[in-house]
Amino acid sequence: MTKLEVVYLSQIGHTKEMADAIGAGAREKGVDVVIKPVHMVLSLKEIDNADGIAIGAPTHNKGLPGRVLTLLNNMKTLNLSRRPAAAFGSYGFSGEAADMIADELRSEGMDVVGVVSTLKKPDEASLGECRKIGEKMALKIIS
Repeated sequence: MTKLEVVYLSQIGHTKEMADAIGAGAREKGVDVVIKPVHMVLSLKEIDNADGIAIGAPTHNKGLPGRVLTLLNNMKTLNLSRRPAAAFGSYGFSGEAADMIADELRSEGMDVVGVVSTLKKPDEASLGECRKIGEKMALKIIS
């Protein structure tokens, strides 16, 4: 079965809401989705076995939280080229995290199909955008 791995870091739940919306969009197209916080990624094998990967994080001090940065650095040891990917995140003051994640995924040769960044709690428009990204990823995975 095809699988989308959605990994996120969320302190107050905003980024998790976005992760859930991406997962919902992919599930609508028949893709198996695993959604988990970054600290629950126990092995790079989980990432390596995924047909697509979405990573999300809030912006912290105009950068990425340490756990997400560590995961992205560790992923460089894998061959993830051409796999569909997405980046997402919420922010309070500046919103660099999602673009920084997307840049890292692109540098690994992944096909970034979407980037969503939202100020604080995602509204229906942002969640709709997340669902569409999940759908796009699913269509790339099953094609």
